[in-house]
Amino acid sequence: MNHTQVAAAAGPDAAHAPAASAQGGRLVSIDILRGLAILWVILFHLWADMTHHLDRGDLFVAVREQMYDGKPWLALRTAGEVLLSQGNLGVALFMMLSGLSLTLNAYRRDEPPIWHGYVTRFRRVVPVYWAGFFLFLATIAAIALIQTLLDGHSYGYQWSHVTVAAEAPVRVGWADAMWALSIFAWVFRDKPDVTNGVLTLPAPVNSLWFVQLLLAYYLLFPFALRLERRIGPWNFALVGVALAVGARAAFVPWSHDGLDPLYAVRYLWALFPFRLSEFFLGMSLGHLLATRHDDVGAWLRRGVDTAGFVALGVALVVTGLLLAAKGDVQLIASDVVVHAGLALVIMPLLFKAPGRLETSVVARALVSLGVVSFTALIVNDMMRYVASFLRTEHVSGPAWWFFLVVVYVPGGTLLAYPLASAFGLLPSQRARDRAREAQPAAEEPRRLRRRERRRLAREARAKSAARA
Repeated sequence: MNHTQVAAAAGPDAAHAPAASAQGGRLVSIDILRGLAILWVILFHLWADMTHHLDRGDLFVAVREQMYDGKPWLALRTAGEVLLSQGNLGVALFMMLSGLSLTLNAYRRDEPPIWHGYVTRFRRVVPVYWAGFFLFLATIAAIALIQTLLDGHSYGYQWSHVTVAAEAPVRVGWADAMWALSIFAWVFRDKPDVTNGVLTLPAPVNSLWFVQLLLAYYLLFPFALRLERRIGPWNFALVGVALAVGARAAFVPWSHDGLDPLYAVRYLWALFPFRLSEFFLGMSLGHLLATRHDDVGAWLRRGVDTAGFVALGVALVVTGLLLAAKGDVQLIASDVVVHAGLALVIMPLLFKAPGRLETSVVARALVSLGVVSFTALIVNDMMRYVASFLRTEHVSGPAWWFFLVVVYVPGGTLLAYPLASAFGLLPSQRARDRAREAQPAAEEPRRLRRRERRRLAREARAKSAARA
């Protein structure tokens, strides 16, 4: 299918779209946003582990009261804490970017056959997930050994007393390990989610809980792409919003009678039907990037338009976060409103013409984190348990700040590179993989000629043997 056919198949909005190849290079803005998403998650973990404060509604109230009391600087500081406390939205942004990247690549290079696409994408995710889990076990084992040497007691005792956030014991058993390795099944595990008053996951999947969500989106993507090409990006975005709202509207009232509240919350944030809007909105943005980049970019070129998009997006995100705590009706719409707000916030960066921003030191640092985002989360999980161990051992002063400032984020990013390289996740490695996948198609005529020559040679030898 050529680019003209792709544009025609994409629906009425793509009828006059330029060729997708016109934007064929790697978009730095996507890596910047992916780096922001992962950094947001990492800083959220650090904030939560240090403060043990997850009641975000109190922070919103504090900002309002401090503004009313004429304390703008204190309100600004609390607003920064609000931003840190919402780091779980980095996952929603990451999923949106995943849908965007998959669709952008599908329009540029065509979507591979369904089974081939599944194998390729699962191969890039599942082994890394399992490796991350075993690295987590190795971290727990090492800390338990050090605690045994420092504090005494048996190794088994110390294994069950390794903590996260310096107070929540991990306590990983064989059953926990098997549930975690299943990738999907842990979501439905019937196990209390609270340890010492701290909400935990029912299996020790840590930051990689989102992998099952990502794989579910991978399974859905080929079929969603066909629908998106048929109805166009705008209608497709509305379909995603409608499906998410419908799924939540059916689930939330039923969950009061059929589920424990903790399990109901778990399903809402871990199962894809209830957050489908993030992925479908990302796919719609990917279509626009591939086929309408210049048109949308011209629309957003003026600073007033950009500021308006960002302001409206931030307002929607804050509105969605405040809605979640109000009641069932508001909870049904809350995440969808947040996802729409995130899409508006990131659009100006996605569609802007490359300039100084993309070459700045901050942008390059975010790109460095974004290209290894998956493995950076794995390393961050290890860092969380090391930080908890240092706190329980009362390490403070320069040593503690050296760990936080030098080791926790920048050091973790550097360690993420060899791990990403081991699994072929670096951009240069993935580009070589794509080139190797394209090479057999280019060499197919040559392979067929060699196969024909070998067949003729076998027939000639068979005839010679028959005459003899």
